[in-house]
Amino acid sequence: MGAGVDRHARLRYVDGLATVAPEDPAGYAAGAEVLVVQGYLPLVEAARAYSSR
Repeated sequence: MGAGVDRHARLRYVDGLATVAPEDPAGYAAGAEVLVVQGYLPLVEAARAYSSR
């Protein structure tokens, strides 16, 4: 995860989408910052690593 992203931020489960979303809208800004600085590929790789556990 990149700088400025709280790995322990509170998330809520989004029923029907099988995903989680930040409870705090600022979480979206932090995620956008990661995309701008690092690009999309590191997030994909992290998701793959997480799902293979």
